[in-house]
Amino acid sequence: MSYLVLARKWRPQNFEDLVGQEHVTRTLTNAINNDRVAHAYLFTGARGVGKTSAARIMAKALNCAEGPTPHPCNECGPCREISSGTSVDVQEIDGASNTSVDDIRALKESINYLPSVCRKKIYIIDEVHMLSTSAFNALLKTLEEPPAHVIFIFATTEPHKLPGTILSRCQRFDFKRIPIKLIHERLRSIVEEEKIKISDKGLMIIAREADGGLRDAQSLLDQVISFAGNEISDDEIIDVLGVIDRALIHEAVKAVIDRDSKACLAIVDKLFIYGWDVKEFGKELLEHFRNLAVVKVTEGDPALVESNIDELEIMKSTVQNVSMGDLHMLFDLMAKGMDDILRSFHPKISLEMLLLKMSTLGNLRNIDDLLMAVQGMEFHEELTPAEPKKRAEDKKEFKSESHYKEIPAESPKEPYDLSVEAKLPVEADWNGFVSHVNGKSRPLGSMLEHAHLIKFGEDSVELSPSNTFEYEKLSDDKTQKLLLAFSLEYFGVEKGFDIQLLDKEVKTINSVYEKKKQIESDKSRKLKKEAMEHPMVLESLNVFGGSVEEIKTDLNFNE
Repeated sequence: MSYLVLARKWRPQNFEDLVGQEHVTRTLTNAINNDRVAHAYLFTGARGVGKTSAARIMAKALNCAEGPTPHPCNECGPCREISSGTSVDVQEIDGASNTSVDDIRALKESINYLPSVCRKKIYIIDEVHMLSTSAFNALLKTLEEPPAHVIFIFATTEPHKLPGTILSRCQRFDFKRIPIKLIHERLRSIVEEEKIKISDKGLMIIAREADGGLRDAQSLLDQVISFAGNEISDDEIIDVLGVIDRALIHEAVKAVIDRDSKACLAIVDKLFIYGWDVKEFGKELLEHFRNLAVVKVTEGDPALVESNIDELEIMKSTVQNVSMGDLHMLFDLMAKGMDDILRSFHPKISLEMLLLKMSTLGNLRNIDDLLMAVQGMEFHEELTPAEPKKRAEDKKEFKSESHYKEIPAESPKEPYDLSVEAKLPVEADWNGFVSHVNGKSRPLGSMLEHAHLIKFGEDSVELSPSNTFEYEKLSDDKTQKLLLAFSLEYFGVEKGFDIQLLDKEVKTINSVYEKKKQIESDKSRKLKKEAMEHPMVLESLNVFGGSVEEIKTDLNFNE
């Protein structure tokens, strides 16, 4: 009897055997139980994840002698024929070799005939995206309204190549890549049944190389068994598959963290001597730095890191003395460096320089610690209980915002209070009145604020608004009545407001707005000058080798 490869021998025979596709198996099982089976299905996903196997299981479930049932017996005639691919009523068609419209026409002719043995006539078209456009068009009407005894099941790795008219006529199921841990578990059950001795580490190497496909994993296992027999060592797996030894990944990470540049160069040299792919090593190293960061955050949650227990313990030990900030930095450097390696004509040299750069960088320091260093203080890890109080006192040396503005904390904060400096009684009265009006009517207060004050008398005020619109508005009878009322509230007497057009020869505008702008501009310049001359700023520039690009204040008028 000819040898049956593991991928065929251990092919799933029922829905329970499909690994990592619970979202598909549950839906199909419920559809069969509730008699809601559709006339067309589309199974999509990467290679070796169970698409065609699921189609066969579906065919057996619908045609089993004990069915329809989601648990086919695999013993009756229809089940055995479907499993062996000899059933006349379940046809598996290769889309790559039956691409023409004539092939589809022949298929349409056979559809009209009732099944010979089974309940349903099922057409499984693998790699359906390979059909020509005319073949798809010929299939449309039949696919939309097939005979009651016909079911179509399409399988493809490239669903984006299918016309929308086909997609809209099918129930689509997206098969996921199988997690490494599930592949590892399945391989473990297979080698136990086959009486093969192999370590968990070896199975994990095979599972990683399968890239999410169980069929690929079984084929790789078959290849290793053919080379090494029933007792397989980890080194033999590495030699046969040409994969990179995971120990080398750990050595590279340790060399980077220990700042051992010489060891980094030796590791790259070893890669080159053994003929391992430098780019593939870089990808695995990048993934490993990601895993280290996850282990650091989750304290080694096995659900979030795809590795065996031994490797997980190594990673836990590695990250104990490494900060999260350093791990982020190393991952970022590795990610950016990989772009250069993938484009490089000399990937070995690029990887060497990347590892040298990573191994020679110092540890990240907190910015607060650096500021403390500028002040001549120790890092926070060495602070004594009494020093935090000293640090707080040192911070008081910085002049506060209120200090710069020279505004007493207890004074009321008027919106348009220009300064606490002594003013002439006329200015104080006018500024106070503008502030009072602002509190009552913001639009009217704004017009008074921008207006040029010509004369402030005991019974009247002469003003020149800043533009024609405001001139007309302030001259309005309604506005004049409001001004009389506000003046009575503030001054105790009604003052008349004489509104005049602004004299074009007036060069200096005597308005609350202009004075406020001038005062705040002076304060802004003073504040910037003090900042530039502050010893802390000067020392920071010296320590960091920086320069001042811009100074901003929270004042309204900055220059």
